[in-house]
Amino acid sequence: MSARELINRAVQRCNHRRDSTYATAVLEDLTTAGFSIVHKDEIHAPSVERAIAVVRDWAGTARSVGQPECESMADDIAAALRELMKEVSE
Repeated sequence: MSARELINRAVQRCNHRRDSTYATAVLEDLTTAGFSIVHKDEIHAPSVERAIAVVRDWAGTARSVGQPECESMADDIAAALRELMKEVSE
């Protein structure tokens, strides 16, 4: 069941005069406010990309203190995270 259907069902339980446009309006307002509804089996791609950026920053810091091997570890971690996003979207 989609988020829209769940919201609509909850609204209908509370107020029988509402229709599915109410659920759509709620989702649109949430989206406009910058919220995303992500199913437990989905991955929020912007969050994964932020995690990859953190890994890259960490690798840069490690390199600057004499641990250049961390660069390849960061590449491996980034590749694994991107592969995970592909698997979930299939």
